[in-house]
Amino acid sequence: MSASKTNLNNWWYIMKNKGSSQLAIAGLLTVWFAATASAAVRPNVVLMLADNVGWGDIGAYGGGEMRGMPTPRIDSIAEEGLQMTQFLVEPGCTPSRAALMLGRYAGRAGLGTIIIGGTPNTLQDAEITMAEMFKSQGYATGMTGKWHLGSEEQSWPTRQGFDEYKVGVIETTDGTLYRGHMERQNMPDDFIESVVPRVWESDENGDLKPVREYTVEYRSQVEGDIAAASVDYIKRQAKGDKPFFLYIGWTHAHYPNLPAPVFVGKAGHPYGDAIMELDYRTGQVLDAIEEAGIEDNTIVIWASDNANGNSQTMPQGYIGSNNGPFRGELGDALEGSLRVPGMIKWPGRIPPRKSNGMVSIHDFYPSLAAL
Repeated sequence: MSASKTNLNNWWYIMKNKGSSQLAIAGLLTVWFAATASAAVRPNVVLMLADNVGWGDIGAYGGGEMRGMPTPRIDSIAEEGLQMTQFLVEPGCTPSRAALMLGRYAGRAGLGTIIIGGTPNTLQDAEITMAEMFKSQGYATGMTGKWHLGSEEQSWPTRQGFDEYKVGVIETTDGTLYRGHMERQNMPDDFIESVVPRVWESDENGDLKPVREYTVEYRSQVEGDIAAASVDYIKRQAKGDKPFFLYIGWTHAHYPNLPAPVFVGKAGHPYGDAIMELDYRTGQVLDAIEEAGIEDNTIVIWASDNANGNSQTMPQGYIGSNNGPFRGELGDALEGSLRVPGMIKWPGRIPPRKSNGMVSIHDFYPSLAAL
């Protein structure tokens, strides 16, 4: 750990007070969080981030069953907690994930665009992530699924505050197509083997080891594996003596949308099938929290990183997607790209309601620091 990261308690204090002033303006989160902080409660936090899911894809936002792809488990989070109808993100996978982990605009960390492995754009060691903030306050920290903040060792989740990383999609899902593209261009086999994406897992020292290649065939299995690893983490940590922070990076509904076989054809198109699997996997996590007996002391956050790409310029795998009544799509600086589903559930602490107050993905870090 670099010298600039050593005084995390001071950083926690800064972010805590940032949250108290920043979100008092929005009037949505800080009041409830501050009330809990005064009671010295240290809740678990399970944060689920979907990939390229638009405002109009989820039932609670007018999609779901109306579009032939019901999402009852995701809807239940909105019904039982705070549904934010003006929740805003950044226009791509890497920028939104950086904003979430750092609590500030991604461009200030050099992560304002979707990054590619091997380039200088990567999460720097000196940054202080949300996971490091939680860890400094005595939390166990775990992550599963998509990261996309850099593949250099300094950027690994386990070098950025997470105790463990399972079913690690370190970059992006369209990488599953790279092998086929390179083979069609007759690139050398040894070069292909050196650059194809892999699924990673951390060992007891936090070192990442490749488990398998992230192939088109494995694409249909990965979401189930992410869910299983997340459920396992919840079960283990519920028996421990520390509160925990679990960050789940789902891969649906990123192109190519290849859901598990049991979901194929459920909605009549691959995108809808992927949304239905995403809902089911979300339900597995919610069930694990309930079965572990920790539901009342666990904050559940569910959000999307950005909207989908639903125009004719985007891959056919997005046909059937919907960004609601807003103009724009993935990658745009328009509302259809930036305004996505976002919801928070905390039984007995956050009363069920909808709010059209403006909240952004950057606000989670200071708000959670205020606990």
